[in-house]
Amino acid sequence: MANQRLTDKTALGQHLAADDKLMLVDTSDTTGSADGTSKSVENKYIIQTDKVEISNAEYLALDTAEKILVAAPGSGYVIIPIQVYLQYTEGGTKNSVMTNLHIGFKGISTSYYWDFFKGWTTAMAGAYPVSWFFNGASQSQLSSLNTTVDNQTFIMWLGAAPTGTATGTITAYVTYQIIKV
Repeated sequence: MANQRLTDKTALGQHLAADDKLMLVDTSDTTGSADGTSKSVENKYIIQTDKVEISNAEYLALDTAEKILVAAPGSGYVIIPIQVYLQYTEGGTKNSVMTNLHIGFKGISTSYYWDFFKGWTTAMAGAYPVSWFFNGASQSQLSSLNTTVDNQTFIMWLGAAPTGTATGTITAYVTYQIIKV
């Protein structure tokens, strides 16, 4: 609203959506004034955290149908993952299959991933939900990548199917930035 102070606006109080617009002053563009030009930028170009819910049916199919964590950003743009936080909630039937959970990019061989956890869910002990932080540093295979991640979807998949009757669900919080290359 015109002539209204920013401090008079209602606070958002939740995570920004990727397509939320923020106002800024581009000081290198002096076409609007000597101090700069007012512009908007989509939040996804700064740092974004998305919450992705993975249902039990999606969890059981993660070995054949990957879950999209961040959609492809468009040609000339790359997703830079910062951290993925997973919260696994087991239902009445436990997964007993030892499988590797991978997080990486679509369109690239499954040999290349940003991070993974070996023996995921079978290595757990104690009460549920259980949480993991992935930051790409511990197990990444992308350092030897001989291709581009330009316009690639950021996904999660399992190396083998969980127990067919397992009743777990996952909530993923994916923190990332999109850059222009």
